[in-house]
Amino acid sequence: MPLDLNDPLTQVLLNESQRKGHFALRHNRHTNIKFFCEHLFHKRLDEAQKICRVLAQKISKALKENGIKRLNGVVVVGGAKLAGYEFTQQLRRLEYNPSSLILTMRDPETEKLVLETGFEIKKSGIYLIFEDVVTTGESVRETISLVRKYNGEVTGLAYLIDRSGRKAQFDLPICEFLAAPEVEQWFPDECPLCKRIPLDKI
Repeated sequence: MPLDLNDPLTQVLLNESQRKGHFALRHNRHTNIKFFCEHLFHKRLDEAQKICRVLAQKISKALKENGIKRLNGVVVVGGAKLAGYEFTQQLRRLEYNPSSLILTMRDPETEKLVLETGFEIKKSGIYLIFEDVVTTGESVRETISLVRKYNGEVTGLAYLIDRSGRKAQFDLPICEFLAAPEVEQWFPDECPLCKRIPLDKI
C-alpha cells in the first residue's frame, strides 16, 4: 500500500519500528534511518497480528491470480523470525496452508545465508519467501538462490516494509504491507554522518 500516515496500522508500524541515527546496513552501506520490526511484535502484538493478516490476504490474492494452487512452506529471511512466524500463522487461516516454516541464518564464518539446523527445503516444494524489511534486495536474492539450491521453487515474496523505493525488483509476485519512501544510504567512505556521528551500536 502507498504510504498513508493517516492509516492507524501504518502509524503503529512506523512509530514502533523506525529509528533515526547512524546505522551500518548489510552489504557495506550506512543510513540515517533503520527499521526494527521485531520491536513491534514485542510491544504491540495485536496490531502486529493485524498487519500480518493484511499482508497474508494480499499475497494470497496475488498467488491465486498467478495460478498458484499450493504452498509447501514459508522461508524466513535471516532474523525476521517473530514476524515470519506470525505471518505464517495468518497465512494458514486463509486459502493457503503452508505446512512448514523454514528459518535461515548467517553462517558465522562465511556470512552466507544458510538453513538453520533442523530445517529443510524439499525437492520440488513450492515456497514463499518472507522478509520484514527490504533495502537492497540482496538478502532476498540470497534466499531465492538458497531455495533453488535444494531444487525448491520460489513462488512469491512478502515483505512488511519495502524501503528500496521499489528498486528491489524480482520476476515473482511481490506484496508488501508498506512501500516506504526510499531511505538514503551511502558507502562508508561517502557517508556524511561518519564525519560527525559515531555508528549506533545495535
